Amino acid sequence: MALTIEQKKEIAAKFQGHISSLLEATSLSKADIKAWVSYAVGAIESGLVTINNNSPDPAKSSLTLEQKRWIFKAIIDVIFKEVS
Repeated sequence: MALTIEQKKEIAAKFQGHISSLLEATSLSKADIKAWVSYAVGAIESGLVTINNNSPDPAKSSLTLEQKRWIFKAIIDVIFKEVS
């Protein structure tokens, strides 16, 4: 699932709100943050393709896309449980 430009903008805006709420300073511009979000989305999507292509059978062929997304999200939620 590719993210739309609007979704990427929303993520960048949420990050800007996050650092503002913590009173953290950054020298990055809005364009810098949007560029990083676009890069990260591309890297994650590429990684997901690699994970799917190298998944062991029978899970690779038996799990639905929605099931694979659920597992991946659960893993990410555990790894980044402190991020909100």
